[in-house]
Amino acid sequence: ERRALEQALTRGDLLGVSATNALELGIDVAGLDAVICNGFPGTLASFWQQAGRAGRALQPSAVILVGGEDQLDRWYLDHPDALFTRRPEPAVVNPANPYVARPQTGCAAFEVPLVPGDEAILGEGLDDAVRELVLADALKPRRGSDDVVRMYWARPEAPAPSVGLRTGSSAE
Repeated sequence: ERRALEQALTRGDLLGVSATNALELGIDVAGLDAVICNGFPGTLASFWQQAGRAGRALQPSAVILVGGEDQLDRWYLDHPDALFTRRPEPAVVNPANPYVARPQTGCAAFEVPLVPGDEAILGEGLDDAVRELVLADALKPRRGSDDVVRMYWARPEAPAPSVGLRTGSSAE
């Protein structure tokens, strides 16, 4: 149903859609002229994700924040400049979490083969994630002419489309 809505918006069959913040990530409709946020979504990062749905084809666009009775809504309505001057909250991710490490390791290996020393970049969950992906026949080791063993993505399909952005679940 979501993809059908996106296609209808893209074709111009729909002039607008009222949606929950489920459309915050993943919707790619270049022709949206405006976004109306029904209440502040809780974080600046979420606000900008929602706001960023409009104006994607570099055309002028509008974002309207309709505040509710929530204290955070009230604060941003009293301090609208803060929407533009405050930095978004830092993302907090535990890279050793296997539900994060395994799919992200697969995505990394699809882009560039993994090499010894990647733990410094990809975190302490890398070894376990590599082991699981090898056992699942998703990664294959190959020794190069330089005698370095690299881990290559072994499946024909890219892993990223099956990795959810919110929970890591492919069911998103």
